[in-house]
Amino acid sequence: KHGYLGKKPVRYVYGLQKIIKKYDDKIDDFNRQIKKTKGDKTTEIRLIEERDAYKIPNCIVASGGSDGLNVASLGYDLIWYNSESEQINYTEYNQLKEICKNIYNLPDLDESGVKYGYEVAEKFWNM
Repeated sequence: KHGYLGKKPVRYVYGLQKIIKKYDDKIDDFNRQIKKTKGDKTTEIRLIEERDAYKIPNCIVASGGSDGLNVASLGYDLIWYNSESEQINYTEYNQLKEICKNIYNLPDLDESGVKYGYEVAEKFWNM
């Protein structure tokens, strides 16, 4: 069903680098605007506050590639794993919380999806 070129890492989070890049690009854009203010302290302060408050509004954790691609086609920022049995860990969760306001888990509705969705909810009750 899926193929890989080269060596596949043991754990890979699809979409994570795209979200990080999107956030970094926006922060870089704010920094460029701040440099252009050239002494306009009011604008500079406003841009710094906007930059510091900027986070991606929503990120969805999908259960797999098919769901991930469907959700991405609707324009959402998301991540997914190679299978629904792979779940978000604390490092990845904290990384997303730094750059996203809200993180949503989108498990499958079958028996295993409900099981894994419940496990994620127990670990990350505010997701």
